[in-house]
Amino acid sequence: MKQITTRLKLSTVAIIVASTLTACGSDDAPVNNMAAHTKQVQPKPVLTSTDAQAFLDATAKEMVQLNLDGAQVEWVYSNFITEDTASLAAKASQKSTEAGVRFAMEAAKFDSVKVTDTQRRQLNILKQSLVLPAPQDTKKSEELAQIGAELGSLYGKGSYTTKAGEKLSLGDMTATMA
Repeated sequence: MKQITTRLKLSTVAIIVASTLTACGSDDAPVNNMAAHTKQVQPKPVLTSTDAQAFLDATAKEMVQLNLDGAQVEWVYSNFITEDTASLAAKASQKSTEAGVRFAMEAAKFDSVKVTDTQRRQLNILKQSLVLPAPQDTKKSEELAQIGAELGSLYGKGSYTTKAGEKLSLGDMTATMA
């Protein structure tokens, strides 16, 4: 029934396009107009479990690389807190967050696709793993990542001065509390 309805719609569009093109004066116009209308009418491809697995495999590979790059940058930043390392950490964070948003949005495309239980669990994890989704505007996403890096820098550089005037770093305070 759905195929018949789709074919009927396509036939109706083809008739309308053909009758519209008949009124055109140029020999090139019907071909160009027909191509433009045909592109708009084509149905979306149907996604399958195989498509979901290909998406999950590609996503897993990209996530491994993003996590490796991010961990390396974060280690340098945690051990050498400077404006430069904060900037590097912000860029890595932005890249990772934007990828997470992209993964979640792409995973949602498989909501109505019949997939295995494992695939469904993996797709749901991708959709639900966003703690703080990045804005889809690159400038705003960059600003959010910079704010996060600055907060981390403030925390890492933080200190406490006791009543006796002794200045304790975060490491000193951690050791005292332990």
